[in-house]
Amino acid sequence: MNYKHIIFDLDHTLWDYETAARQTLGAIFLELELSQITTNLNVESFLKLFFEINKELWQAYNLGIITSDELRETRFKKIFQQVNIEISDELNQKIYQTYSQSGPKQPYLMDGALEVLEYLQNHYMLHILTNGFYENQIIKLESSNIKHFFEHIITPEKSGYKKPHPQAFHFTLEQIGTDEKSCLMIGDNLDTDIKGAKEIGLDHVFFNDKKMKHQSEVQREINHLIELKEFL
Repeated sequence: MNYKHIIFDLDHTLWDYETAARQTLGAIFLELELSQITTNLNVESFLKLFFEINKELWQAYNLGIITSDELRETRFKKIFQQVNIEISDELNQKIYQTYSQSGPKQPYLMDGALEVLEYLQNHYMLHILTNGFYENQIIKLESSNIKHFFEHIITPEKSGYKKPHPQAFHFTLEQIGTDEKSCLMIGDNLDTDIKGAKEIGLDHVFFNDKKMKHQSEVQREINHLIELKEFL
């Protein structure tokens, strides 16, 4: 296919969400002395619970089961509830604010992301389609110094829809001024990036860096971003 546009997901596709979260939350755990609340949590168990709960909440948010406010307000409370502790609203807010202010400022990129973007910008127009919150996503792009690669940055605040809803993708194509035949979607989430692309007939690449086993039919699957240079 002669693509003219490439649409990337951001978190865990280009921006290294997991490393950023580990660095940020590890610092928060120590700074706020969260180990003083209960002996049942240390840094590693805190991080483990965060990733499990955060994944569940984002899945619910993507499906429209909870709102963005509910995601933000319950994330850290649920961690402590897992060890039978109810934290105050004040502490919950403090953890959330510190995390939301520091997390997006982390500069970490997925391995090979910068090299691939520098290569692709010479051949294609690049865009971002993310379910993340616009303000945070802009900070991530600026902090990791990759914002200049992208012509359009589409979030639910702009389109009114979240992936995998077809309108999130149709809105993106309208903003770009093109159709699905000239675009390729690249993302790490089978339920949002790949499912949404398939529903509107958009060619896609599943970025599976953890080599997760799955039963989904995908057009292409890569385990490292550098593999994109082999066919683009």
